[in-house]
Amino acid sequence: MKLVEENKVVTSFEGDIIDKSLILSLGIKDIPRHVTERIFAKILSREQNVELAKIKTKKFIDDHRPAGDASESLKHELLTNSSVVLLDRFEVQVNIKNSEYKVPIPSMGISAIISEEIVDYYPALVNGGVWGLSRLGLKGVKNEKFVKVDNFEPFQVADFNIDEFASRRLNFTTDEWIDLLITSIGYDPNQYPHFTQKLLLLTRLIPFVQKNVNLMELGPKATGKTYIYRNLSFYSHVISGADTSPAQLFVNLSTGKQGLIPSYDVIAFDEITSSNIEKQHDTKLIGLLKDYMEGGSASRGEKQITAATSLVYLGNIKMGKNGRPVSNDYIMDLPKAYHDTALLDRLYGIIPGWEIPKIGLSSNYFAKEYGIINDYLAESLHAMRSMHSIDISNIEFMGNTSYRNENAVIKIYEALMKILFIGNDFSEDYSSKILNFACMLRNNLILQQHYLEPNEFLNQPISAKF
Repeated sequence: MKLVEENKVVTSFEGDIIDKSLILSLGIKDIPRHVTERIFAKILSREQNVELAKIKTKKFIDDHRPAGDASESLKHELLTNSSVVLLDRFEVQVNIKNSEYKVPIPSMGISAIISEEIVDYYPALVNGGVWGLSRLGLKGVKNEKFVKVDNFEPFQVADFNIDEFASRRLNFTTDEWIDLLITSIGYDPNQYPHFTQKLLLLTRLIPFVQKNVNLMELGPKATGKTYIYRNLSFYSHVISGADTSPAQLFVNLSTGKQGLIPSYDVIAFDEITSSNIEKQHDTKLIGLLKDYMEGGSASRGEKQITAATSLVYLGNIKMGKNGRPVSNDYIMDLPKAYHDTALLDRLYGIIPGWEIPKIGLSSNYFAKEYGIINDYLAESLHAMRSMHSIDISNIEFMGNTSYRNENAVIKIYEALMKILFIGNDFSEDYSSKILNFACMLRNNLILQQHYLEPNEFLNQPISAKF
């Protein structure tokens, strides 16, 4: 059943929409979906023939996306033809001492010089990196040869206006907008019939629109916990279960290179249930994370790192036959590092992943209608981070009131109201539903803290009303 009229979507977001079923049918998995969507959209706009566009998209990616073992063949192509074109994620490093800009080319094991003009034109190159198409040229003579970026074409929105996006939103009812957002992030809203289930899906967008909001999502496998953080936006980065370090996350004291946290809007720690966070150096890492999650800054050596990055912790827990956690104290399924209530209290809430239906056949659960192209949606979410806060002066809190509890509810509420209304007028009915939902997420955390330290944390929920 179509919940949003196709014509309304096409006319409202002309040039920035795509048939999500076509992207799914491409079957491309080794690059983020927001890149695939933009490439396909560009090719389709020229070809008009869907099947031909699909063939050309696959060929384009096959031709320019290097395989893992292509280093020597790419170097050979560069030597033979004096140029090579690569599709990859590029991030520029600035060498102040030599007044030089260089971009590492991991697929070739080399670095290339890039002009200041290109960097100035595409500032994302020095602000976390960006996916794009780069033409590398071989320059110089004999033993003084070097590689230079001759041309760069990013696969992202070149120009974005949040006011225009908010105006486009006005063409839809709130229910239509919710379904359009769910379709746009890759899911079929028909498979999530309950309002709470839809809100839970959209809660995954909160870290994209709200600065320094830290969340945890726990639940069974196959609910798509990681999918959004890996595929929706170039402003997010996923760290999978593997070991990480203070140098990788914050700053490398030897080189001065900033880590992942200052480079993105969102960092998602995936598979935390099997992470190696208990290792020796991780005592310092946990301390740094607690400092950062408290106020958006942390010190490492003489370096002070300040960022607006939101952190998300994703993990699978033991589930019973009834589809709910085996134990009420499911936080105990996580490594001991996550039993630290000081760390947990710096989270804003726990998303109950068991309330989201598990993804079955892709033909049923993934989007099949027109939705907003992911890189355009990603820019809208990024822009919402700078939007003014909505009025919360008339919210009255009751129950387990404390600064952290109240602040967590407010930030979750504000984020969801941004996502749903983008600064436009909203009804009191939806406002109350969102406020109660925000309390629910915080109460999930409050209960787990009580199980860990019953004398310190009361088993008392927080509630709120207008």
